[in-house]
Amino acid sequence: MTNTKTWRTDLKPPKIPPLMVHCFRCNKEFGIKWVGGKQQAYSKKNSWAYWTEETEGDKKICNSCLLNFYKNEKKLFWEKVKNPSRRNVLSGYAINGFLSRD
Repeated sequence: MTNTKTWRTDLKPPKIPPLMVHCFRCNKEFGIKWVGGKQQAYSKKNSWAYWTEETEGDKKICNSCLLNFYKNEKKLFWEKVKNPSRRNVLSGYAINGFLSRD
């Protein structure tokens, strides 16, 4: 007797489209991907408030501007991103190509 598992395709969660926003630095429109799993929300990677821990507004920053901010504006990077853990995450994103140019 063979043990074959069949997966029910009707149980897949619905595909959620990206959230379309504008970058506060370059004003370019881009999409923020939905993150499933435990978070069940849109990615925080492009949230300026996430990186800087600012509570006012909900500015969004595109990957190109975030990468430029990290690589070319080091002084501002150190001033704005004060949380060491978030600095490390942003550095990892930049070094490992997660912030590829849009």
